This record gives sequence, C-alpha cells and structure tokens, in this order.
Amino acid sequence: IQHRMRPEICRLLTPAIYPLLKNHSTVEKHPNVQGMKHNLFFIDHQNAESQAKFSTSYANNFEGEMIAEIYRYLILQGYSYSDITILSAYNEQVKIIRQKVTETSQNLRVAKERCVDKVHITTVDNFQGEENRIILLSLVRSNKECKLGHLEDPQRICVSLSRAREGLFVIGDFEMLNKRESTVWPEIIKAANENELLGKSLTVVCRKHPESATTISCP
Repeated sequence: IQHRMRPEICRLLTPAIYPLLKNHSTVEKHPNVQGMKHNLFFIDHQNAESQAKFSTSYANNFEGEMIAEIYRYLILQGYSYSDITILSAYNEQVKIIRQKVTETSQNLRVAKERCVDKVHITTVDNFQGEENRIILLSLVRSNKECKLGHLEDPQRICVSLSRAREGLFVIGDFEMLNKRESTVWPEIIKAANENELLGKSLTVVCRKHPESATTISCP
C-alpha cells in the first residue's frame, strides 16, 4: 500500500514494476496541479542527445530548455521553489538544466525566495528515498542506436517515476524507449497511452479562464 503518489502516477508502475500496489485513501485527496490540464504527462520528442568531449555523461539541450520553461511556468502559477524537484539520470544534464533555469528565471517578477537560487536540481541516484509535490524529469537519451544507458536500470526507472506526490511531468524520446522490449518502458508507455497521458505537446490552462488551453511542444 503506497502513501505517496496520486493514483494516476501509481497506475504507471503497476504491474510494470510492482505486481501489486494499492493506494492508501490519502493519495486520493491530492490537489490538481495548477495551470496544467493533466497532473501527469509524458512529453515525447526526437531531439538528439549530446556528449561533451572527454565526458562519459550525456545531455539533451532541448530537454534542458523545456524543463527550465516548465519550471518557470509553474513558479508563475504560484508554486514555491521547494514544491518542485527537477531530476535527470545524468550529471551533465543536471548542469545543463541548472544553466537553463538560471537563464529563463532572470526576469521572473516573483519573490526572491521562490526564484532560481534554491531550485532543487539533482540526479535520480541522489534522490532515492526522497519525494516532492511536483517532479520534472528529463530522460536525456535519444539516439538512432536505441542506447539507453541508465534508462535500462529498473531501479532507476522506479525511483524516477515514483518521487512525485501531486504532479509528474516527464520529457523523453518515448518512441525510442518503446522499441526496447527488454525493458519495462513499453509497459509503462502503454499505460500512459491508454490514459491519453503521452503526446508531442503539453496542454496548459489558465486558472482564471479554464476554457483557455494552450499546447506547448517547444521551449
């Protein structure tokens, strides 16, 4: 019985990772994520990864920019920096995201304590056992050879997708991940597709005008 994730998030992990996982009644009461159509969404793209010279780590500039802008948007919706954690499996991507968040947050007209200085950006490995209201997750890997690296590890996948209480927004090359039948990704992607929680664009909605929706597919 899990006491953390809203049911939509838990549904991704059952039975792909947990054969049986039930929700405690408290997780049914989590509030919806402000400014978003969905509380959980997988943003699919095919923008290639990169690797710095003399580095064994990977980065994805497109994902870095997208994550930074989504973070900025959530801050403008009224969330505090402490409500949001940004995760990636790769140290190089953590550096990229931190740089992008700094750039996109410079013009934020919000209280200083909610700005970039204190935003929590870290690797998945460093966030085991932790949780937060909203998780923004950058998967990084996107290549023609379908090499997944850290994304093949079931433990890392489990940690990545199970840290959020209220909202989880993941950006990655799900077309590539779906080809790797030896991993749990196809089953997770199937669950997301069945609930219409995977697509090329993220839908955001105005809190004051809920009938007004905008689809976002680039930074």
